Amino acid sequence: MSAKPSLEPPHTPLWRVGLLAPALAFLGQFLPLVLFFVPVPIAVVTDLRGWRAGVGWGAAAVAAAVAGVWVLGMDVSRHGAVLASVTLLALLPVAMGLVGGLLYRSDRHQGVTLLAPGGLVIAMVLTAWLSGRWLFQVDLLQAAVEGWRATVEEGLRRAAEVAGGPPGQLENWEALVENMAQGIQLLFPAGLVVTTGLWSVGVQWLTGRWLQALGRPLRPGKPFIRWRFPWVLAWGYILGQLLLMGTRSGRLADPEGRLAAIGVNLVLIFTYVFFVEGLAVLWFYLAKWGVGKGGRLLITVLLLTPFLPLMEPVAWLGMLDAWLDFRKLQREGGS
Repeated sequence: MSAKPSLEPPHTPLWRVGLLAPALAFLGQFLPLVLFFVPVPIAVVTDLRGWRAGVGWGAAAVAAAVAGVWVLGMDVSRHGAVLASVTLLALLPVAMGLVGGLLYRSDRHQGVTLLAPGGLVIAMVLTAWLSGRWLFQVDLLQAAVEGWRATVEEGLRRAAEVAGGPPGQLENWEALVENMAQGIQLLFPAGLVVTTGLWSVGVQWLTGRWLQALGRPLRPGKPFIRWRFPWVLAWGYILGQLLLMGTRSGRLADPEGRLAAIGVNLVLIFTYVFFVEGLAVLWFYLAKWGVGKGGRLLITVLLLTPFLPLMEPVAWLGMLDAWLDFRKLQREGGS
């Protein structure tokens, strides 16, 4: 790993940047969405000061997360499961920040820099799940979903007692929660990959913008309108569709529904992958036609609106671009 000169702007001491990590980890116990931003200051400090500084502030973030649970009133010293789960959840953004900072520090390829931190988080989650299955015969996913379902149903019962609604209303709510729990378990692999991938890209993009604001020269990356994925990824989507068609038609024996579950997850994962490429194609032509970035962002929001079923057509556009190269990027020396 090449050594980088120390960079600490006079008006922004890096200890203040690092201090944001434990502050966000602590606040995240009250507002969970805040935890998604913990990797950013850790990555910035790791890039500018090295992995030791990143590990130090990462350890402080984990300690702050445990302290936040203690402030909430949970005795972590007597609840080993709570302590373990809080520590694991805090380690995920810390690990993402460390890897992200090291990748920026070593000037890796743009795709690796954006996605590798998410890959590490996925590996950590799968390792924890497999360890639970093999070592303790506990399905951590099922346990987490059951805990969520029990918590929601308890809240619904209390709300029903206070509101005094129709007699069958509580049963309808519980049936809805049960269906949601089954859906979470079914789509967990795709949800993990898609959510973590988007999280990784967002965190690394914010880190890059922050580093540039601090004066750190970064390796130039490919603009979004020129993003294009390898055409071979289209076979993942095709395989998913084939599995679904085979199980639904009865040509593939699937008594336990595992092949159908694999098919659904593959289709969902690659729909999001090629939606990104399709969006890049749209941005390319919108920019060519003079539409500003604000207009392109507005169109992106409309495409993501759940009431307008436009995601799949855009994903198909991205898949066709992977094969046909509508933007002629290969002719221009791109890929």
